[in-house]
Amino acid sequence: MAPNIRRLTSYLRQRIASLHDQGLRHAEIVRELLHNDNISVSYNTVQKQVKLYQSTGVLEKPCQKKMLPRKLSADHMDYINMSLKENNELTGADLVKKLHSVFGISVSKWTVLRARKHLGWKSKSTQYCQTIRKPNKVKRLDYAIRCAQTKEQFENVIFTDESTIKIQTTTRKSLYKEGTQPVLVGKPKHPYQVHVWAGISRKGATNIHVFTGRMDSLYYQEILSSKLAPFINTHFPSGHRLMQDNDPKHVSKSTVAFMK
Repeated sequence: MAPNIRRLTSYLRQRIASLHDQGLRHAEIVRELLHNDNISVSYNTVQKQVKLYQSTGVLEKPCQKKMLPRKLSADHMDYINMSLKENNELTGADLVKKLHSVFGISVSKWTVLRARKHLGWKSKSTQYCQTIRKPNKVKRLDYAIRCAQTKEQFENVIFTDESTIKIQTTTRKSLYKEGTQPVLVGKPKHPYQVHVWAGISRKGATNIHVFTGRMDSLYYQEILSSKLAPFINTHFPSGHRLMQDNDPKHVSKSTVAFMK
């Protein structure tokens, strides 16, 4: 039994138009689709599609242009857009309050959220990055420009750094049944954490060193001896460049003397 089509696909629209161009009538198109394509389409559907094709020359109706949300004028939309440019962390409730304070209008949060979406604003979880002081931004930009001009490929550069990983973590949301209380998750004041040292280069990565406690210059030098030195001897016997930040233990007198 042929399936009964409720919504015309692009192929089916093109097929109906092609059969119409061949001179077939509506009833003949219905029979042709049923016998040769095994598709059941009503007479009215074919009639409407042929009428659309004859009057507009297109196979589908164009999408309707999005209209501005009701209750909000162009001035309101401009104000919402300007407010989000000044502070991109404003919530829907914040914008409702600001609109009421400035324009004296009362709108729902959902009206504001639809307006925000219409303006092209999207919401996602905040992603954090390391804060860089303005003087260092200039220095980093200058360095990046020099690398681009000299076509630096970092062929013999080893990048090393440390990072801290907190062992305990929880998701931002949890579920609970209606009529029950949500389960509270204990959060220690000082969660257990470990530190990780590692290096990367164009020729591969060093072994990872995991440790707890505090790293001073002497301990840092022990890591360089046990993890970095063997990597250098294996992959960079003819010379290398070490790239690291200006952490005090990295640039201390004893560490500099050790590297020499």
